[in-house]
Amino acid sequence: MKNNLIKMTVIASALFVSACTQYTPSMMSTSTAQLSNTTTMEQVPLAYINDATLSDLASHYKAHGTSALDLTMTFDPKSKSFTAMNAVHKLKHITADLKKKNVVNVTTQTAAIEKGTPSLLISYDMVQALAPLGCDLMPGLESSDTTRFIPDYKFGCSKETMLARQIARPKDLLGNDAMDDAGGRRAAIVTDGYKGGVPRAPIEGIERGDLAAN
Repeated sequence: MKNNLIKMTVIASALFVSACTQYTPSMMSTSTAQLSNTTTMEQVPLAYINDATLSDLASHYKAHGTSALDLTMTFDPKSKSFTAMNAVHKLKHITADLKKKNVVNVTTQTAAIEKGTPSLLISYDMVQALAPLGCDLMPGLESSDTTRFIPDYKFGCSKETMLARQIARPKDLLGNDAMDDAGGRRAAIVTDGYKGGVPRAPIEGIERGDLAAN
């Protein structure tokens, strides 16, 4: 009886140890939204260029743009109604309108295309926030597809995906450098007096009491 009890204790201990050392992959996602860098290109016929079009462009560029906004106005070199000079003037008007919408980093050029319809070619680098890498929405959340095996879903993916869609200015996640590539010595030199314990000389000038006396 005693031997059987010892054997049962040893077996139970072995099972307990194996259960403690067993690794179970987590069903929770700890990833956050990822940033995707792409280049957007669009062609807008001259007839469709208006204030609404430029407002949409400015809004999207300010939220996503990470490079200069490149604008190319095409024209037919044999056309007498929309010439190269007309293309230059049109670009000036567009640039002025964009400046009013706080878009100033703009480069412009013209391009001659025979028998082509005058159009504005728009191109700039952009960043957008996407769902975390390897994340899918919960089955049935946006569609009727519920056949996907639920253990394959990482809890938290849907939340992070929804949050990524709500980021109004994804390029803000890239940060903003407070200084350029210049050295910081010139800016830091003003602290040398404090470091050396040298008293600051009084600022000379007219004081309020002097003004009252006059």
